[in-house]
Amino acid sequence: MQTATSANLPTSLPLARYSGPVIPLSGRSFKLATGARTVLSSQQTDAPGMPSEHLSIPLVNGHKGGWQLRQTFATTISGAIVAILAVFAVLVEYPPPSEVSDKHVETYYLYYFQVNAIVFVGIGLLLTFVRRYSYSALTLTLLGGTLAVLLGIIVMGFVQQYDQSGWTGKVKLDLPLFIDANFAACAAIISIGAFLGKATPTQLIWLCMLEVPAYALSHYLINNVSQGLDAGGSLSIHAFGAYYGLAASYFFSFSASGSSNPKNGASYTSDIFAMLASMMLINLWPGFGGSLANQIEIGPTTGTRFYGIANTILCLAGSSITAFAASSALGNKLNMVHIQNSTLAGGVAISSACEMNLGPAGALLIGVLSGVLSVVGYSIVSPAIEAKTGLQDTAGIHNLHGMPGVLGGIAAGVASLFITPNGLTAAYPHGRSQWAWQFVAIAGMLVVALATGLLAGFITKSLNPMGQSLEDHGFFEDALFWEEVEEEGEHDAAPAPESVALARG
Repeated sequence: MQTATSANLPTSLPLARYSGPVIPLSGRSFKLATGARTVLSSQQTDAPGMPSEHLSIPLVNGHKGGWQLRQTFATTISGAIVAILAVFAVLVEYPPPSEVSDKHVETYYLYYFQVNAIVFVGIGLLLTFVRRYSYSALTLTLLGGTLAVLLGIIVMGFVQQYDQSGWTGKVKLDLPLFIDANFAACAAIISIGAFLGKATPTQLIWLCMLEVPAYALSHYLINNVSQGLDAGGSLSIHAFGAYYGLAASYFFSFSASGSSNPKNGASYTSDIFAMLASMMLINLWPGFGGSLANQIEIGPTTGTRFYGIANTILCLAGSSITAFAASSALGNKLNMVHIQNSTLAGGVAISSACEMNLGPAGALLIGVLSGVLSVVGYSIVSPAIEAKTGLQDTAGIHNLHGMPGVLGGIAAGVASLFITPNGLTAAYPHGRSQWAWQFVAIAGMLVVALATGLLAGFITKSLNPMGQSLEDHGFFEDALFWEEVEEEGEHDAAPAPESVALARG
């Protein structure tokens, strides 16, 4: 196995998904899937078809000729759908016609459509920035998210319905449950961003499926045990998905899969597609503010849906404007990473308090703070974490979903001290001490997300019956898994400096 040093890398050209300096690989080692350790030396080695100034390490363990998706990927998906089908046949049913009238459809379907579009189109396209991994990023989010929806129907349906009067031992599948299952899928797709391009397709699917029961547990603790304020999911969806993904990524952070890998970056074209996804999300996100099933009322409402929409619009405006300001202030030029992601931080941060009457200024303030926090995360926090711990976050989910999600949970607790819950569907369950219980909810979410993420990462990495694992040149590469996709050759080994987006974290 060949080795490489930072001298082989274009160190003046940041390519990974963070906006700090490129982190040199020299002197760092990580345990790879084979159990061996790769120690980077000072000897320069080059592979055919790759210029000497770029990282070039061949795929090892005999995988260079192709990847065996039949024995791993196909069997995993087939087994999963057979098991889900069996559970659906025995334990899932539709409600009687009286409970799913046309009014039911008119009330909920628009919210379902908006959430579904955000999860599968918006977030999926946002992850296509990796120039050599766009096929896999877009399609594996579709597959992982779809499996998460089906599992979410079973798990979330049981958690929500088992203690209700009239429980018959079967989950009743209505549109509100479809929406809640999509929220579980949203958390799973957010998590994908942390280990994007570093896990095999099979590992990625297992990580998504294992996340659903963990999400249900965290959601139950936040909303039923600590009874925190989290109407739109700043904590239960965004922050949980981010910290679960980061914890799992610990087992997929290798020496050749970090910020200095030339393939771990965007091209001019892939960044445009990701930016279009951001603009789509800005338009769709207000639907999150009113789409949580147990907060939607048929008939006269108390204004909570209006607050959810209005607060989200203003918060996104605040984060969009401050993302431009903070990006140019920190780097003296605009960074596409910030504009794609930090503009959306307001939608994440407002979700916990979205149904509260924050007032226009309050909603705008949360957006301003979240935009600045997100840009600082991409510019300073993520590079520091990778440099000191080796933990890699391909898409920078800590900066878009993690920190803004926690900020949103804190903002809801602080707001509860000043805002009277007149007319809210769920008044503050802890009265004037609601703010303290909000921190209990945050702490519980972090414990569950980190513990289950580490466990899922360990299981997924360890259980490898076919002995297949991504190593070195296989990271961030579609050619291993897709027909008619060629590996990089001499003329496209790495993009020219003028065509590369600034780094991500």
